[in-house]
Amino acid sequence: MANVKDTAMTNVKNRFVGDMPKIGIRPTIDGRRKGVRESLEDQTMALAKSVASQGQRLVREEYSRRKNAEAMVELFYEATGKR
Repeated sequence: MANVKDTAMTNVKNRFVGDMPKIGIRPTIDGRRKGVRESLEDQTMALAKSVASQGQRLVREEYSRRKNAEAMVELFYEATGKR
């Protein structure tokens, strides 16, 4: 097993686009069978893009839901004067 202390950390500076995290999908195709890889490239890439799009939609919805919840709590505190 690899020693975690020796593992280089990825630069985490640009993990967000605006307020949203980047979502990347790395499609892989087993290329051991000749011709199979080439015949599946378009299908695999379309599937990866679809999964990334769905993931981005879900993250946006969750982010929006949390922002709305935070705003409601803030309104409650303003209205009641309680924290």
